[in-house]
Amino acid sequence: MGQGCDDSVHFPLLDKMNAPLVANLDFSQFSSQLKIYIDDEIKKGVTTAVKVLVSNITQEKLADFVKTMDSHLEEKLEMLEERLFNETNTITDKEKKLPQKEIGFHAELSNIIALSSTQTLNFERVITNIGNGYNNHTGMFTATDNGLYFFMASFIPHSGRAHLEMVKNSVVIARGRANGSGSMQAVVTLMIGDVVRCRHWSGSGTETVYKNFSFFSGHLIK
Repeated sequence: MGQGCDDSVHFPLLDKMNAPLVANLDFSQFSSQLKIYIDDEIKKGVTTAVKVLVSNITQEKLADFVKTMDSHLEEKLEMLEERLFNETNTITDKEKKLPQKEIGFHAELSNIIALSSTQTLNFERVITNIGNGYNNHTGMFTATDNGLYFFMASFIPHSGRAHLEMVKNSVVIARGRANGSGSMQAVVTLMIGDVVRCRHWSGSGTETVYKNFSFFSGHLIK
């Protein structure tokens, strides 16, 4: 088409009568629409490419970050484990150097006592009471520290026989029976506040224990 012609193309066609027909196609708007289409496709392609690139970069950076953090945390954990180990050893060494707490008592029966059922013996005359765990008003020893303790009681009936038992809180831990003289011993673990005492054996009737020859003692082993 030359200058001055319209933007149309002529195509010869034949109808059923074999007569020539002419179809006119207008290309005046085709170039601008094609340009818009191409621009849109380019934008879509660029957008997709940018998204893929950003995703790849982000994943790579994230992987590097996680790797760095793992290495950093592992290093910190090793430092903390070493510090904990050293602190534990230091505490253990200090505990070994601490002097063991001294707890012990020894008390004597100062009066002849006629015992009724489950009556507690009160050894009134205190000879030793390191740690003040023994109470000579109640006849009871109360643990002031956790640990392993040893207890012993010896007694002589004033007449006839005597039956005694040693009790931790409400649990019997030792028993003794005497025609001439008797004793009982126990090794027991106590917690702070646990109570140990000597009492008359239930069901033994009324019995009498002699003074000056009956003792109750105990001490912390460790």
